[in-house]
Amino acid sequence: MMILKNRLLKFCLIVCREFILYFGENHMSYLLQRLKAAHKIGDYTLTSGIKSDFYIDVKDLMFDPVTLYSIAKFIYESIIDKWGTEISSVGGMELGSVPLSSAVSTYSMTRSHKLNHFVVRKAKRTHGTCSQIEGLKYMEGQSVVLLDDVLTTGGSLLKTYSIVSEFAKVKGAIVVVNREDIDVSTLPINIISLYTRSHILEAT
Repeated sequence: MMILKNRLLKFCLIVCREFILYFGENHMSYLLQRLKAAHKIGDYTLTSGIKSDFYIDVKDLMFDPVTLYSIAKFIYESIIDKWGTEISSVGGMELGSVPLSSAVSTYSMTRSHKLNHFVVRKAKRTHGTCSQIEGLKYMEGQSVVLLDDVLTTGGSLLKTYSIVSEFAKVKGAIVVVNREDIDVSTLPINIISLYTRSHILEAT
């Protein structure tokens, strides 16, 4: 029991230290530096199947609580700046949006405007309610914002938009990193990019 307590205390001290370091600097600058350190240049095949010399795994960064908190804070602030309190829920397609929407919803509990969250399955369930959206009752008929970790071709967002728009008013989407592979103005969704490929490559 004493060993367990000591380990727990050590863990708490590490987390507290990280948060002290985090709050001592601008969270947007902190996140940009994390993205800068995480990106890779080489020969990669992306989920979409296209080849690219630029690769970044935002999902991996979200396993770190300080980075995930930073992303959630940035997304929440972006929502309030753009739509005020009009938005009631955030969510998107599994897997990338799941930690994002959960973190943003949890972060909203520390602010004046609370946000629910939902998850869109890649395929409908074949049992139970056969629903494709988890948390449907928290977003149906409401104004929502879609979330995703990386924007490449926009295919994932468009599929999510098609599913969610049957039940809610999709006001826009927020992505953590826009790879700048497409012109977002050609998409039928208002997209906010926290960072772009250019931001990351030009960061010092």
